[in-house]
Parts: sequence; C-alpha cells; structure tokens
Amino acid sequence: MNKSNSNNPDMQAQSKTFEEYQKAFENYEMEYWCKKFGVSKERLKQAISKVGFIASDVEHYLKTH
Repeated sequence: MNKSNSNNPDMQAQSKTFEEYQKAFENYEMEYWCKKFGVSKERLKQAISKVGFIASDVEHYLKTH
C-alpha cells in the first residue's frame, strides 16, 4: 500500500492540517517574542538570523545592536 502524501488523500489532509498548525504556532511565537523584547518582527528576524534561536542570545543581540 502506497502511503506517500501525493497519492493518499488522508495523508494530504493531515499534512495540510499540520502545516496550518505549524504556521499558526510560528505566528504566535513571533508575536510573543516581539512583545517580550519590544521589537518588530523584522528586528526579531534580523536578530535570529545573526545569532540563532536561543532566547538569551537573541535578547543579548537586541540589547547590544
């Protein structure tokens, strides 16, 4: 039985649901950290691109740059 996403409607539906959930979670996370650090999404993305995803590193970067 082929269970690849491209041939299985149930798997396609699950993947889409997961992707939608993941996107909503990412948006929630962005909003949370922007509010916590008092910065815009663009500024937060810039910090993450420079230092990675560790909150303490991001916070330090935002305070010093």
